[in-house]
Amino acid sequence: MTRTKGRSPDFFCIGAQRSGTSWLYHLLRKHPDVWLTPHKELHYFDCLHLSDDHATFFQERRIERLKTALERVGAPPGNEKLATARWFSHFALAEKLDDDWYTQLFRDCPAQRVTGDITPAYAMLPLEGFRHMARLSPSAKILFIMRDPAARVWSQIRFYATFFNNPGLLESESAIAFANTHESIARTRYDITLELIEKAFDEQQILTIFFEDLHHPDSTSSKINEIMNFLDIAAQPDQTLPPTQLAAPPAAIPNALLLHLERQYADMKDSLERRFGRLPESWRKAVL
Repeated sequence: MTRTKGRSPDFFCIGAQRSGTSWLYHLLRKHPDVWLTPHKELHYFDCLHLSDDHATFFQERRIERLKTALERVGAPPGNEKLATARWFSHFALAEKLDDDWYTQLFRDCPAQRVTGDITPAYAMLPLEGFRHMARLSPSAKILFIMRDPAARVWSQIRFYATFFNNPGLLESESAIAFANTHESIARTRYDITLELIEKAFDEQQILTIFFEDLHHPDSTSSKINEIMNFLDIAAQPDQTLPPTQLAAPPAAIPNALLLHLERQYADMKDSLERRFGRLPESWRKAVL
């Protein structure tokens, strides 16, 4: 049987985690000139270039996603649900992850459409991970959304506390311990991530956006247009989602954690402010 030729992504959104990437995925899926995979986060490069435990976790998650897709096929099965189940079969049942497996994930994308991979975990990649990405898709565009470090880490902690059924993670001592883990720091050191990306891709291939600008009522429209222009797709009359559709209910960050995170990332924020000429207002907090 001859396998249909796959294709490489036209763009990557590499994070940051808890910075509106799911919102962006749903927004772009509505665009007539964009085709995105049925599952948002593909976790290819991180499974190859991070730890074996990381890869095993996402292997198990791929199997869970396939089971869910098969349960939704129904009887009689519809063509769209069958196609989705077939996609998840390829996604979940590969003997090994390689470039051929990965490019086959995009084989259903019409030639005239733009496609991409939105996986926030890619922000943790080492240099070789980004160079692998560049070898596979040398002309790809890289979108990186940065969120106030304290807000990003607290959002990640709240998400993990629910996802892993660990409410104790919300306590200040446990939350600070989590903030000091390699994963949390790697996801939050935007300066290091950008430095590595720039060693693998040209400057004009990279767009950085502040989460706070993207979701501020005075700048949402202009920032969405900036993303659309960057991806070479047309702006649409309706290119917004209700702000609460994908957002968790707000919860105040514990003072001890806030103080810790402000100290932990103060130098990075100074560096980013020099680089971009500004930071969103909410990034500068008066912490006593």
